[in-house]
Order: sequence, then structure tokens, then C-alpha cells
Amino acid sequence: MADPSNLIPPARAAELAEAGFDVRVVPGTGHVVHIDDLERFFDALKGVISR
Repeated sequence: MADPSNLIPPARAAELAEAGFDVRVVPGTGHVVHIDDLERFFDALKGVISR
């Protein structure tokens, strides 16, 4: 998710994590994370997908 995220407030991110979701943050990015910082977006996906 973006940092800060306007769509997922910290409390909701915590709820998602408690529910078993892997909540990953890409620091310094906006709503369109993969456009703002593609490399760090892929870094956040390590272990989820392979490139």
C-alpha cells in the first residue's frame, strides 16, 4: 500500500494483518504505487511473485 495511504488507514491495515493478510507498505509512494516507485513495488512483492 501507499505511504501514507488515503484508502487504507493504519487501523484498517492492522485489522487486515490480524485477519491474516500480508500488508506491505511502499514508503514515500502515492495511490498508484507501481508508477511512483516500480522497483520498490516489486521489492514489496518478493516472496509473493517471482520476476
